[in-house]
Amino acid sequence: MKIKDYILVELPPSRGYIVEDEALLFDHHGVTGLFLVRRGEQIEKLIKTREFPSAARLVSFLLDIKLAKGYEKLLKAVDLIDTGESRKDSFAWMIHKAYLINTDSSEFRRIVLAMLIEDKIKDLIEYLREESKAYDKALEKINILESRVRSISNRIAFFTTILVSETRELFTASLCLDWKKNMT
Repeated sequence: MKIKDYILVELPPSRGYIVEDEALLFDHHGVTGLFLVRRGEQIEKLIKTREFPSAARLVSFLLDIKLAKGYEKLLKAVDLIDTGESRKDSFAWMIHKAYLINTDSSEFRRIVLAMLIEDKIKDLIEYLREESKAYDKALEKINILESRVRSISNRIAFFTTILVSETRELFTASLCLDWKKNMT
């Protein structure tokens, strides 16, 4: 992908894009700050600052954004998610689950961004809460499938049954090589 005059967040040139002219980069991995990225992956530090737990926190600091209460709570949750501590807080974990179930969804990202831009924080939180329920449902199914795995050897396994309805089970012999490795 070729870019020109973009503002990038946590997307260093190593992610595979080509800068045609210049772009701004906010990043908190490695050296933290605001950088100018030029053609040929040349990076110039514009502002170097202390470390931040998330890119969202870095951007709000560098742009001196004063957040309303609802947004501050959201930013604290993003900090916990970005530092791998989302399970320490139920609100952060709910948001993280909504993200995890939608990692490949550009529609999810578009909806979240639109709600942030339109200042619909209550709608956003409700949307994230609903999306996080899909994660919980998927986890339930994964746990059911995992409980049905039977091992032939340490490299071959199969699912013994798949529930078709409340009263009937469909027997399968779905093989999965290295299943223990793939389940983690």
